[in-house]
Amino acid sequence: MLRNYFKIAFRNLTRQKLYASINIFGLALGLASFFVIGTWVYQQWSYDRHFDQSQQIYRVGVNFFNVGDMAVGPPVFDSVIEEFPEVALSTSLDMMGPITIKYGDKEIEQPGTFSADKDFFDIFSYQFLVGNPENALDEPNQVVLSESVAQKMFRTTDVLSKSVLIGDDEVPHTITGVIRENSLKTHFTTKVWLSLERDPEATSWTSASMYNYVLLRPGFTEDDLKNRLNKLIETQIYPTLNLTQPYEEWSETSSAYHFVVKPLTDLHLKTSLRFDFFTPGNATNVYASAAIALFIILLAAINFINISTARSSGRAKEVGIRKTLGSKRSALIKQFLTESVIISLIAFLIGLALGELFLKLFEQFTGIHLMDALLLNFGQVLVFTVVTLLLGLLAGMYPAFYLSGFNPISMLKNNFGGIRKSGFRNGLVITQFTIAISLIISTIVVFQQIQFLQEKDLGFETENVLVVNNISSLDNQQESFRQDILNLSGVQTASFSRRIPIGEGVWVRNLKTPEMSESTSMQVFLGDENYVGVMGFHLLEGRNFSRELASDSSAIILSTSAVKELGLTDPLGARLNDDLTVIGVVDDFNFQSLQNDIEPTAIIYSPSGGDLAIKINKANPNDLLSAIQSIWSAYDIAEPMSYFFLDEQFRQMFNNERALGKTITLFSIFALIISCLGLFGLASYICEQRAKEIGIRKVLGAAVSNLILLLNKDFTRLILISIALAVPLSYFIMNKWLANFAYKIEINPLIYLIAGLSTLLVAWVTVSGQSIKTAFLNPIKTLRSE
Repeated sequence: MLRNYFKIAFRNLTRQKLYASINIFGLALGLASFFVIGTWVYQQWSYDRHFDQSQQIYRVGVNFFNVGDMAVGPPVFDSVIEEFPEVALSTSLDMMGPITIKYGDKEIEQPGTFSADKDFFDIFSYQFLVGNPENALDEPNQVVLSESVAQKMFRTTDVLSKSVLIGDDEVPHTITGVIRENSLKTHFTTKVWLSLERDPEATSWTSASMYNYVLLRPGFTEDDLKNRLNKLIETQIYPTLNLTQPYEEWSETSSAYHFVVKPLTDLHLKTSLRFDFFTPGNATNVYASAAIALFIILLAAINFINISTARSSGRAKEVGIRKTLGSKRSALIKQFLTESVIISLIAFLIGLALGELFLKLFEQFTGIHLMDALLLNFGQVLVFTVVTLLLGLLAGMYPAFYLSGFNPISMLKNNFGGIRKSGFRNGLVITQFTIAISLIISTIVVFQQIQFLQEKDLGFETENVLVVNNISSLDNQQESFRQDILNLSGVQTASFSRRIPIGEGVWVRNLKTPEMSESTSMQVFLGDENYVGVMGFHLLEGRNFSRELASDSSAIILSTSAVKELGLTDPLGARLNDDLTVIGVVDDFNFQSLQNDIEPTAIIYSPSGGDLAIKINKANPNDLLSAIQSIWSAYDIAEPMSYFFLDEQFRQMFNNERALGKTITLFSIFALIISCLGLFGLASYICEQRAKEIGIRKVLGAAVSNLILLLNKDFTRLILISIALAVPLSYFIMNKWLANFAYKIEINPLIYLIAGLSTLLVAWVTVSGQSIKTAFLNPIKTLRSE
């Protein structure tokens, strides 16, 4: 019996090649999109979840003096936290810069290396190919390598007890383990772990330099840990701060000491902390991508169902004859479901091939590496297969259960009016185009918002500023280097500073006027007399710093928000903290993401710093960069010049939003293609059904143009309804997204008009081909059987 189901199914597919092709390709396109986006969303969600006891691991940072939530915490934290009954184990990490690893004449450089204490591998369950995780970092000068680093250096992982030289000082380290690498995602990006050497004199609670993790005992929760930490602040930390305020009053202020507790599984998507060692994902973008994946698969399913139900009426006589000859309803249901499942499985195989193609296309289109492979594990293949089978069953249910229930006499007489009702199909078409139009509108809004942010006046200049961020490597030759580059024709000026307006650095100072009872914390920037000019800050009052004035060693320039925060009506000459004098006021400037409001800031004079900001001419920046690098090389130091352009750093702030915009664009195109495929299939079917009606109208003198308009009219009405539904839906969604930004566009009504008219035009082109073909048919052929 099953064999007959398959024979009839394949016979029907080959007989109706056009509709089968539309069904299969539309579903394959939807499945491929779903596979790619779904795999990426799963990867983003799965970060760090593969570690044993991941639900009981937390990272503890700190926030004090109103500097904001930081990923780092005090070095003394680890020794104290282990005494808590809630804590099973704790570990601390110290982030190091790039290091060199040498073995014989072989040398490699590794970025972002960690020093970790002895309990790190007891908390985080890495798989060791060789070595024992329980004692891998127990002693000083031990190192654990990843599998790829070991292979790169030794061409084998059998390297236990070998000695390598680490860093510029070439300190010998013993290899105590090699870790297996896999595709599982974690926020730890390093491939080399060194044993941590603690500073016994680091006992201050007001310094933050370590990444601290704790493993809670079974039965204890995040709230238990937070309560214990609050008690720690009250009993041990507050007494060391020498404050005059009572604890109850002080603990409620914004400048109070707070621990920042984050679950391990939330670090990638739900945290954005200062001084983190990795770039977190964007939860909003992941949720938006997940919604797009569901919309795409819904569109494909609607296509499948719509065309299947439209074609089902053409099989009414077949069903009537089979029932008359004794076929049971259950057999008919199985036949229709078998055909749907076969179509979905064929689409599944094509979808896998298209998915691999889309994966490469997406990476080229967005510049973002999503994943190494589409099918990562058996579980993922199983999920994709189940989704495909469910779609097949869902599409087959309507014709299977509806058609098989009709009286065979009525079906043979074509007297089953219910089957001709198109309300269900029209509803599906409206749903399809509502989703497609909403995606198009969202694409336009996202790109307009990105453009708005990039063009917004930040209060300083990002163009043509080159920042050398390791100028301290030159030691006492820094000023000589600056003078050398100032002699280059393309360099306008250069400034030493200790903080650049775009970046992760944080420098906070408590400031107060003589009239204030309590000081206020605000972010400060430190630079020399050229700093204001190089950065292009807008000086509103007063003057700039001067190297010629000894009194400027205690000078400070405030932003307008800082002036308001300090309550100054006449800021010039005002005294702050008894040792600072206000000499100028600059306009407010944005030094953080434009998702945040402007904060009060101050600029303090500092004749030296770790950064050198260079204002260059716009012409030939690459040639000028090469000249500056040549001057650096002439100073004969081992470390290469580290640099970035300020405008490039600024654009990187919007990488997540830009990626979301490109993602929506790409899959909006796919959504529109899928919708138009369904519309084409439906238009072809309806034109076939109305061929005799068109023939009669032509015989009675109807013009071809009127016939084309007649056939297009119903589809136009459906698209107009879709536009009316998509406008409020997309407005609501985009307003929710824009609420994440302190600075945002007002959605232009013209966007809805452009999206609606574009979709209507595409729909007309899609339908008109079939309409024109039908309208030009010879009525003799269409009416011959009457």
